[in-house]
Amino acid sequence: MNTMKKWVVGGWLVAAGLCGTVWAEPEQVGDYQFDKETGTITGYTGTGGDVVIPSQIDGVEVKIIGCVAFQSCETLGSVTIPASVTDIEGDAFPRCSALSNVTFAAESKLAVIGESAFQLCATLGSVTIPASVTNIGSWA
Repeated sequence: MNTMKKWVVGGWLVAAGLCGTVWAEPEQVGDYQFDKETGTITGYTGTGGDVVIPSQIDGVEVKIIGCVAFQSCETLGSVTIPASVTDIEGDAFPRCSALSNVTFAAESKLAVIGESAFQLCATLGSVTIPASVTNIGSWA
């Protein structure tokens, strides 16, 4: 009997464990699909441009930017990541072709930038990594 759960996130089929975090059914809150149990942004449905990710969604602290959350968001020009985020999972922002700037809030708690987190973001220049980061995956 196959008990593996599957969800569709950002247009991709995600099997439990494939991206690292296993999400329950995320809620759509504004421009974000959000798992309140884990504090994970699992998808973005906004129009792009200059995006400031909130530190809380519906009163729950945003801790993780999940796998494929912003995948192929071709209109995303810049993103500001709040200090509350501790983990940017692998493949969180791949193929964001217009992404040119990533800013981390002062006093960032970010510890992990996962593998291929910003892969194929061709216009992304230099990024200042917070001192709190202890692990950066390959191709990040």
